[in-house]
Amino acid sequence: MPINIPPFWAKCEHREGKDSVIVNGWSTRSATEALENAQKRAKKVFDLVMSGKKLGEYDYSTLPIREQIVSPVTHDGKEIAVISRNRYGAAVLNTEKVLFADVDFKPFSAGGFFNAIALLFNPSRKKESAEAQRNAEIARVLAWGEQNRDHPFRLYRTCAGLRLLFTGKTYDPKADSTMLLLESLGSDPLYIKLTKNQGCFRARLTAKPWRIDIDRPPATYPFLNNKDSGRYRQWLEEYLAKSERYRVCELMKEEGHRADDPEIRKVLELHDRMTRTAAKELPLA
Repeated sequence: MPINIPPFWAKCEHREGKDSVIVNGWSTRSATEALENAQKRAKKVFDLVMSGKKLGEYDYSTLPIREQIVSPVTHDGKEIAVISRNRYGAAVLNTEKVLFADVDFKPFSAGGFFNAIALLFNPSRKKESAEAQRNAEIARVLAWGEQNRDHPFRLYRTCAGLRLLFTGKTYDPKADSTMLLLESLGSDPLYIKLTKNQGCFRARLTAKPWRIDIDRPPATYPFLNNKDSGRYRQWLEEYLAKSERYRVCELMKEEGHRADDPEIRKVLELHDRMTRTAAKELPLA
C-alpha cells in the first residue's frame, strides 16, 4: 500500500471582497495539478465557511500527509519508506510495514495533596519519585513484551517516553489486530487513529525545535510565496545545525531477536543512524 504523502503540494488563497481563505491542494502527478486542486478546494472551503456549514470533511486525520518529502527509502529498487519533514521541521520516517510505537510517560503524579506539598520543598525527592514513576512504566512495557513474545521489539528511551521498533515481522497499519496491539501497549490514541487513516507507521528522527532552544518554523509547507519559502529555508539551516548536537533515542533493550527481514533491517539501521542512538554523549531532545 503506498504511503499517503503526495509529492506535489500548493497553497492557494481565495478572496471575495474582504473575506478570504487559504487552502492547500495536492497531487501525485504534477505541481500544476496540485495548484488546480488547491484553487478548487479554496473556493469550496470559502463557500462552506460563508454558508456557515461545518468543515467536517476537511478533518486533517483523513487527508493526505501534508509534508515535504526529504527522500525515499528503497530496498532492491522498491520504495519501502519515506522521510518527510513535519509541520514543526523535524524529519519523520514513514514506513508501510515496519511497526513503530511510541508510549509517552504519564505526567508526574505526587499521589495526593500532602505529598505534593512535601515534594514542593524537596526537589531531589520529587526527581526520585518522577524517575520511579517512569521506571514503573518501563517495567510495564517490558512485562508486556514477556507476555507477547511473538511480537519482539527493540526498546528505546526518548525525551518524554519510550519507543518500540518491532523486529520479528511486518505489520499492516490498517489491520484491527495492529490497532489492538497499539492500544494494549498504551500508545497515543491520536497516533493510533492516524496510523489507520494514513496507512503508515511514523517515527520522528530529529529533535523537536523547542527542546533545542529554537522557535517553530516561521511558515508551513507548502509555501504561499517566495518570501515564506526564504524565511523557512533560513530557519531550517539553523535548525539542522543545532539538531546535530542532540539525539532522539537511547537504546535500552533488544528482545533477543535479530531482524531477519531485510526491509526491517534497512529501516532499523536508518532509524538508529538518523536518531543518533549510539551517540551516548548527546542529550535527548
